[in-house]
Amino acid sequence: MRGAVAFGLLMLSPLYAAAAQDGTAAPKPAVRSQVESARAAKAAQDAEIQKLQKRLDALETDGRSAEDKLRERDRIIAQLQAELNAASRPQGGK
Repeated sequence: MRGAVAFGLLMLSPLYAAAAQDGTAAPKPAVRSQVESARAAKAAQDAEIQKLQKRLDALETDGRSAEDKLRERDRIIAQLQAELNAASRPQGGK
């Protein structure tokens, strides 16, 4: 998010500097158009970042859930293996 804001500021600063060099208070229409275009691009990037962040959060949640299921599976396998080993041991004196 900070990167997008920094990118937007980097895109806007030369445009405002160019307008200030002309000695006019308001930017020219072409510069104004570029500024608006840069703002629109920044807004689109911000929306994309939010979408990707939500997707990342969902994937991390799914990953944690899968890890939990694997740990539970491994625990059950170890328990069943221990029961199998105990059942297959010869029982005293027979």
